[in-house]
Amino acid sequence: MDRVTATPGDWGAGFVDDGESDLPEEGKFSAACERFAQKARLGTLAVLTRSAEKKKPALYGQAEMRLYANAAIAETFIDDFEDENHRCPTQVWDKQQFEGIREARAPELPGFDELTAEEGRWVIGDAGERMNHAYFAVTGRRGEFLLSAWATGPAGTEAQLRELTTRVLQRMQKRLPER
Repeated sequence: MDRVTATPGDWGAGFVDDGESDLPEEGKFSAACERFAQKARLGTLAVLTRSAEKKKPALYGQAEMRLYANAAIAETFIDDFEDENHRCPTQVWDKQQFEGIREARAPELPGFDELTAEEGRWVIGDAGERMNHAYFAVTGRRGEFLLSAWATGPAGTEAQLRELTTRVLQRMQKRLPER
């Protein structure tokens, strides 16, 4: 897990560590599309999430690796993730709010069994401030491994965010154990 999950260096020059977590939980959404954390699903063996940020331009990235007991459990995570994004195009995460969430064209990355991507806008920040940031996230599954990269930045950085998350996901994929 430690060797695979992206570090600030994987995100690029100027990115610094913004913390990590190995809590075995996952985000879910209520009927009102408010995010809450719950214990990870049965069959989750390990989770590692790392965050990185860059001051200029203001970019934030988060990479995650999840390991499941088998591929079928990893598939259910992606299915649930996609269902919630379709159901909740506006999401509230504590004080934060995201809007315009939609499925995006996933990058073409060979070696994954499944790929999914999403994009949207981050419109209310941690302190309740109004903002207009784009975000892009891509998740790939290879067997029982699930890798994700999520990035956000000011409006106008959409193409950069897509390229950044794709590059980070590729770097993590190359460090996965051989099949």
